[in-house]
Amino acid sequence: MGKAIFLNFPTHGCINSLLGTVAELVSRGQKIIYYCTEEFRNKIEQTGAEFRPYKGVINTFKIENDDLSKALELNVEMTVDKLAHNLEDIRNEYPDYLVHDSLCTWGKQIAAILGYPSVNLMHSFPITKSSITFSKQTALLLPKVGFYKIKNRLKTNSSQKILKQKYNINLSLADTMINRENLNIVYTSKHIAPDSFQSKKDFVFVGPSLFFKKESSDFPYDRLAGKKVVYISLGTLHNDNSTFYDMCIRAFSGGDYIVVLSIGFQIDPNQFCDCPDNFIIRKRILNPIFKIVQP
Repeated sequence: MGKAIFLNFPTHGCINSLLGTVAELVSRGQKIIYYCTEEFRNKIEQTGAEFRPYKGVINTFKIENDDLSKALELNVEMTVDKLAHNLEDIRNEYPDYLVHDSLCTWGKQIAAILGYPSVNLMHSFPITKSSITFSKQTALLLPKVGFYKIKNRLKTNSSQKILKQKYNINLSLADTMINRENLNIVYTSKHIAPDSFQSKKDFVFVGPSLFFKKESSDFPYDRLAGKKVVYISLGTLHNDNSTFYDMCIRAFSGGDYIVVLSIGFQIDPNQFCDCPDNFIIRKRILNPIFKIVQP
């Protein structure tokens, strides 16, 4: 029986796509010790994995105004925090291998420090410089990244300097966006990945991985039977966008299909009280919806 350590970036979007893989490994006799924050204990334990709460002082990933530069900076700070408080505990577990998601920078670095083989599980398609198009958002990001680099050079105890001095890690901000390993399992189709990744042998495209949690729900699944279903979601971090949801309601109103709109927890669903009859709006949608609409 093998033993693995799972390390996850603490957001629903990063965790949900990994749970099916964890449950499958457990069913095959692997012992899985899964590190994450307390918020996700219940859904992780439902896979059969042994949950371990992260130690440290930075256990919440909250970014205001969708500021990508702040997100990257916080990832680096969390990496310093998780290495300082969890590295020795993981070392003492003596696992056979480590698994982390593609935003979990400390997972990649812990595996490298301890010398264990590791796998990167990617919940979205890979990102390269060539796949990032120039836009207003990227134009605003570049000077922020430049300022961050200058600040780190001038600051005595910056996160990047701590990583270099204590662990000999030269971490760039670009590293925090993919955390590539010798094996990278991508939960999407090869057809929508950048061309530069489609021929790489260390990237394996496996499609979606679904885990059906044992949760009660008042979702009207019967309304989906025999219908075409359009599912709309902006994910975990960037879902505070009423304008986008209003556009979707106007665009898909009155069709011969059911539109399931997942809006997250930042917006009150009651503000869409006049939505068309072919819409179902919820703060979150449990995974069994996909089981129903799959052919």
